[in-house]
Amino acid sequence: MLRGARVSALGGLAIAMLSACDRPASGEAAKTTTAIATTSASDTSGFRLDGERFEPAGIFAIGTEGESSWRITVTRTPSDCASLRSRYPEHPVSAGSLDLWLAQRRGLAEERDAWSVRGGFVNGVAGGRALITRGAMVEGVRANETVVAIKGLELALQEHGQAARLYQFDGDLLATNCGRVSRPEANRPQTKLNLRIDGVPVVIRGASVRPEGNRHYLRLTRAPHRCDSAVTEGYDFYVDLALTGDPPRVALVALIGETFPESATGSKGSETFNVQAKNWRAETGNVALTLNGTLDAGGTAVAFEGELDALRCTPLPR
Repeated sequence: MLRGARVSALGGLAIAMLSACDRPASGEAAKTTTAIATTSASDTSGFRLDGERFEPAGIFAIGTEGESSWRITVTRTPSDCASLRSRYPEHPVSAGSLDLWLAQRRGLAEERDAWSVRGGFVNGVAGGRALITRGAMVEGVRANETVVAIKGLELALQEHGQAARLYQFDGDLLATNCGRVSRPEANRPQTKLNLRIDGVPVVIRGASVRPEGNRHYLRLTRAPHRCDSAVTEGYDFYVDLALTGDPPRVALVALIGETFPESATGSKGSETFNVQAKNWRAETGNVALTLNGTLDAGGTAVAFEGELDALRCTPLPR
């Protein structure tokens, strides 16, 4: 466990199919939800639990400001965008609601692959639990100010355990667009850092350094984060730069998240990568780093140039 102090989206890396994602006007979200629930049987009756069809009370899409992924929330009891936005990125409190994360993977050289379901979560009265993905396919996703339309969605998500229930859906899905929410973490814009992934500039608003074993990991995110942020909830991806030694030198880089292939890691280029650090040996205060070099992350070029001010994460005493 770690301790520490507490946007414009990247155009080159943003999902090309998405349009503006602002919060619907007051009263508009409720009307859209009603329209979605009554549009046609093909929109909502495709949900099944252990083979029995059920009709959701509402279907909502919400995301993180500065990112591109969508969380689709399927509720079993009435809800609205205001309540979802007030808790985001936490899951809804309504028992039986289903959360799905949709992401569009970015291939090499800016080629974009199809959308994918990157995980499922079912909410319970006393908490919730992640679901096992038995199968998931998405043909495409489009969004405007009021709705997010998901085409060709096929799902098979199962609970853990012996009496595991199976959630399924087949068909097209419409969700009320609840917009994108600013992260509660403090914004830490790295204006002096020039980071490019395959030549595409990436704006960084979150930076931290954390010790793990004999290494330190510099973590960079487009949306803000702090030491205890759950980066698997609401972030498209994050960049981890592994540093070793004192003074530090780079060991490898990793692009982590559904936006990139699982093999997006590597150390090629580390021998010429330059790292300069201030306040590196201190136990408190931020870490100032100057980086210059390019690393090959499994075929993806990750280039760093400039200075950054990173939050220092220190382990809590056990």
